[in-house]
Amino acid sequence: MKQLRALALAVVSATLVTTGSASGRAPARSASCSSFEGTVLIYEPRDSDSCGPFLAGMSVYKQETLRAGNPGSVTFHTNHIWQCVEQEGASDTLAPTHAIALRHRGGGTTWCRKKKTGKKITLVTPNARITVSDPTFGLKTVGRTTVVKVADGRATVSNLRGGKATKVPEGFQVTVRGSQPPSRPAHLVLNPEDRRTVAFFRLSVLLSGPAQVAEWLEGHGERSAVVVADEPNAPRISRELKGFEVVSFSVDKAARDPKGVADALNRLHARTVVETGRYDTAAARSLTRTRAVLPTSVAILFVSAP
Repeated sequence: MKQLRALALAVVSATLVTTGSASGRAPARSASCSSFEGTVLIYEPRDSDSCGPFLAGMSVYKQETLRAGNPGSVTFHTNHIWQCVEQEGASDTLAPTHAIALRHRGGGTTWCRKKKTGKKITLVTPNARITVSDPTFGLKTVGRTTVVKVADGRATVSNLRGGKATKVPEGFQVTVRGSQPPSRPAHLVLNPEDRRTVAFFRLSVLLSGPAQVAEWLEGHGERSAVVVADEPNAPRISRELKGFEVVSFSVDKAARDPKGVADALNRLHARTVVETGRYDTAAARSLTRTRAVLPTSVAILFVSAP
């Protein structure tokens, strides 16, 4: 598990095996299961079927298709892409061919962040081809329409059938409809879930389901954690972490005294902070200030309020 921890925290710093849980069944997966491609870091199951066992930290394989629950999410790392988050209902095939890093199948939005190596990779949707080197980007396909959003860096987008390619700069997006060439770049439009995903990439925060927090801790050999919770959600996370040693902070207190959070981690010899509640201005402030004083070896998990 030490190697798993190292991989997970390497992804976090740069910025599924049970069939279900009390919070819902795990996201679905299908695979050739023969050639290693990456690792699922964490997930947020709600209501989806699984064709096989699923666990935070499990290996995923070339040509395997992951699908987030609806609602739900899956966060994973691959050999080609530093980190991706499937938002609810999204489906993606990992490394379907040697030349393609990921095939986005649609159903929801998938956001990815590529490590800044300068090496270009290619991704496809049912009707678009996207080439990137180091951006944070989102893909959403509904039917034969794909929207490519670039939050950081830049991308080159063309129709899957070829033709004129469009360069998409940071802060812009393009739409590819059917077999037509991409639209002119338009200013980036992010819904609340998109904004949270992009912010979590930048802060190195992982979105987790409530039951998956204990799964994460056990998988990494940890028996303690620091919890940051607003009053309505504190009892729920306490139930999930029964048997673990926990030091708790309110969201406001963590924002006012992030060094206190760091000190509590040191006293516990813990390496995980769990924040739970609604993602609002107060939560964003707490996460930002907490991350600023923590080493990159400490993971931050965020559990959304129901």
